[in-house]
Amino acid sequence: MLYEVRIKEPNGSLKKVLPSQSLSKNFWQNFNDSENRISLISTGQKSVPKWVKKNLDLLYPETFEINYY
Repeated sequence: MLYEVRIKEPNGSLKKVLPSQSLSKNFWQNFNDSENRISLISTGQKSVPKWVKKNLDLLYPETFEINYY
């Protein structure tokens, strides 16, 4: 259960009242939208950052020169 929210002006006067029903409706709508965006299927392998690949190429250049003859 959500309670109503009262928003006040800097001088203390009441600016707006958000009823409990609208807060609840907004909460559950956002919740359902976020749940629908979740994917249960893996997107595959995570990519390695370019700076890591560059450093590995500099450290181990011989691993990329494969001779089949």
